Amino acid sequence: IDEAFAFELWTRFIIRKHRREFTIRQRVEMRRLLPGYMAGLYVRQFDRGMRKRPTVGRPQGVRMDVRVPTCYPGRNGRDLPVHWRVRIIRGRAQVIDVMVAGTSFIQLKREEFSAVIQRRGAEGLLDHLSEKGL
Repeated sequence: IDEAFAFELWTRFIIRKHRREFTIRQRVEMRRLLPGYMAGLYVRQFDRGMRKRPTVGRPQGVRMDVRVPTCYPGRNGRDLPVHWRVRIIRGRAQVIDVMVAGTSFIQLKREEFSAVIQRRGAEGLLDHLSEKGL
């Protein structure tokens, strides 16, 4: 997951509004914890009850990115549409966002983490990532 996602970009985007509240050490620690947090989240969300492999559609260009539509079959017979937004960064294709049922995951995490930072500070966010990660 660490190689597949552009976690440098994710880290900067997610804490942009609160960057002054983070020391360099805390930014490095967030970058280190984010892959485990995301892996745990994906295991809990996508692995739960899946009996079939997802269907991957034809990639489509969107500005300087490529969007890869995927459909995850649900237990209840309803499929979950997921679009992976991919960009070439330093010669490697990396995920820069995931759209789940039309909602930007990176934007959702930015809002969620911002609320954690407001309540518990930068160290509180790091604790949150550590607790929820694999």
